[in-house]
Amino acid sequence: MEADRWQRMKTLFDEAMDLPKAERDEFVDTQLVDDEELALTLRRMLDAEQSPTEILASPAMNWLRGPAEDADALIGSRIGELRVDARIASGGMSNVYRASNDGSAKPVAIKVMRQGLDSAEARRRFELEARSLASLRHPNIVELL
Repeated sequence: MEADRWQRMKTLFDEAMDLPKAERDEFVDTQLVDDEELALTLRRMLDAEQSPTEILASPAMNWLRGPAEDADALIGSRIGELRVDARIASGGMSNVYRASNDGSAKPVAIKVMRQGLDSAEARRRFELEARSLASLRHPNIVELL
């Protein structure tokens, strides 16, 4: 998505979130009467915002938080059928790990919030990022499973 379209969608998303849920569909219809594709994407983002994704609601999220002092503590462990192979990135809020399934050649990435950053605001931001990502479909953007 081009930068100007993304900015328009971000602005409309913020405005729609300030409205009562019952008024959001009409707002999208009014603001994006000329752009059905953007309207559909915005609706998906708003729907995702209304209900948390299953993975974020699971107790496994608490288990996944490794010790803050050892970001590599998860390497070699298993999460369901996935084996955590390596840490591939670290940021201010989280670590990202590459994992694989013995039955599939396709690797996956697992993003884990750092321990100690589990304030309500940090969780809200992490969940918002996941919901936004879940609503996007593009070959150059990772797909949230």
